[in-house]
This record gives sequence, C-alpha cells and structure tokens, in this order.
Amino acid sequence: MPWRQSCEPPVVRYEATAEADFQATHRIGADLWVLTGHYRYELVKVNAAWTVSALTVIATHETGDRGLAARAAERAPKTR
Repeated sequence: MPWRQSCEPPVVRYEATAEADFQATHRIGADLWVLTGHYRYELVKVNAAWTVSALTVIATHETGDRGLAARAAERAPKTR
C-alpha cells in the first residue's frame, strides 16, 4: 500500500487584544442617558480570518435616565 501525505495546510492561529473607549448617547424625546466606558476585544486569527472571540464592556460613568434602555426595548418592533 503506498504512503500518502496530507495536503492540508497547517492551521495557523494568532490571538490579540484590542481596546477602545466609548461614549454612547441615548435619547427618547427630551430624556437622555449617556454612558461612557471602555471596550476590551479578544481576537482570534485562524489562517487569514480575524474574529472577535470575546467582548467586555466596562462602564465607567453615566448620567441621565438608565431606564431609557427598557423604554427603547418596549418601543422596538417585536421579532419572531
């Protein structure tokens, strides 16, 4: 029986971390909620494709009405 070698290329995997500051402003009518903080992304590159494997949101400050998020969810169209 002849010997066969796999022609599959080896899997090359890299990992990285990226960070970004953010400010998110949410408004419904005159009501306002502003959230500031920091994103931390964990990234994985397998062969030629980078993907986000984890995302951490660290809120550092907020002003206004936190209840705007719930009000926005109530107003959003319902999906199946």
